[in-house]
Amino acid sequence: MGHRDARFLLEGIQQAYWVGQTAALELSIPASYYVEADIEADLAAGLTPALGRLLQRHPMLRAVILSSGEQHVLDEVGSYEVQILDLRNLTAPRREERREALRAEMRARELPPNVWPQFDIRATRNEAGLRLHLRFALWMMDGWSFHLLLQELLTLSADPAASLPPLAMSFADYVEAQRQVRQGPQWRKAWDYWQPRLPHFPGPPALPLTRRLGGGERPRFRHISSRLAAEEWARVVGVCAKFRLTPSLLACAVYTEVLARYAGSSHFAITVLYSGRFKHLPRASGVFGNFGTTILLEVDASRERTFLERARSLQRQFWRDAERIEVSGIDVTRALQQRAQTGPGVSVPVTFTAVTPPATADDRRRPKARIDHAS
Repeated sequence: MGHRDARFLLEGIQQAYWVGQTAALELSIPASYYVEADIEADLAAGLTPALGRLLQRHPMLRAVILSSGEQHVLDEVGSYEVQILDLRNLTAPRREERREALRAEMRARELPPNVWPQFDIRATRNEAGLRLHLRFALWMMDGWSFHLLLQELLTLSADPAASLPPLAMSFADYVEAQRQVRQGPQWRKAWDYWQPRLPHFPGPPALPLTRRLGGGERPRFRHISSRLAAEEWARVVGVCAKFRLTPSLLACAVYTEVLARYAGSSHFAITVLYSGRFKHLPRASGVFGNFGTTILLEVDASRERTFLERARSLQRQFWRDAERIEVSGIDVTRALQQRAQTGPGVSVPVTFTAVTPPATADDRRRPKARIDHAS
């Protein structure tokens, strides 16, 4: 690891996550990702050694945030043991009760950004196999990185002698490359697209609050989920192909329809998380880190058009914005704040994201994990 990797600036989205968990902001909460994955029971013994190898392979697994607003990759960290809770002798209701208690404990556990580790990995065992319980601070990784890490963890747990492809770059290299992009002609060209839109750019959807939080009170969010069966999802994909929509942007369009109903307005903006991993650095496919960026997506859900017309319009707007991704949603937000000058800070806290796991040609030969619970 080079000296430059040890201490370097936060990327925009990392800084947003870091600042966004401060108590000074209303509805602020530490951003983390919790997921459960069912794996084969015979991988249990290999989990801790495999994670040890990955701690050395991926510097960002050893990273913390300094009070200066820099990220610091620690040269040495202690060993991390994946604790396994045996539930095999419990009844099914009691087993689920213990798992629910573990979920609540892991979600409630503080992950101070200046303290290693910025993750919590445990497992529960039952007769059917092993379930991984994983939680990561979002400032350190994106969705692609999570799936990458999970697959490497399973590969090394199944075969401790397995070799992983060498990494062609580090996350610090990416941060430096992004700094150079922001000083170059592509950024200025993208800014020429965004700047004329600022005077008339809408704010976030004005969603109603049941009450205002008191001083020092932190919000507690409730995760609501729904699942489509494989055949239902296949029909959705077929409809998208017929009408030339991507599944992700169809989901985004449905989401904005719901927001418009509750916000009482059809014209607003949402923050869309978007991966900036490959546009400038195709060598970054195997690197763990937060390569995410944001797009402030302008939404017009007015009823003068059909839903299909609104969805297609939203998709066209998204791709126009994505072609100018050199200017992030965070850059646009800062520019809107400068225009506002006085009054409350400008923010667009309502967010949409869609994650597609990475796939490779030899995926069929690798150990599998079935994602069961994510929030």
